[in-house]
Amino acid sequence: MTEHPRAFPPVSSVLPHRAPFLFIEQVVELTEERVVAVRTFRPDEPFFLGHFPGRPVVPGVVLIEGLAQAMALIPGVSRSGATHGASPAAADRSSGSTTAIV
Repeated sequence: MTEHPRAFPPVSSVLPHRAPFLFIEQVVELTEERVVAVRTFRPDEPFFLGHFPGRPVVPGVVLIEGLAQAMALIPGVSRSGATHGASPAAADRSSGSTTAIV
């Protein structure tokens, strides 16, 4: 297993996604078998207005899309279909917090 240098290029230089559909802000770990990326969900995210008012939660589809974007960064993973599994943890985001996508 070859590890890549700690200084990773900006995610936007690798993925074609742009705001508001880029759900990764930074890569913190990247190997041939694993990627850890982060995204801070702020209280003013548009989806919080309706999901759920008074108790906002990041929609699962947003977390899954973040997983897919992170997996596309793993060296050797095809852009047409990922080969590794991962699991996000859904949590209350009302105060604005960072989610690690592992």
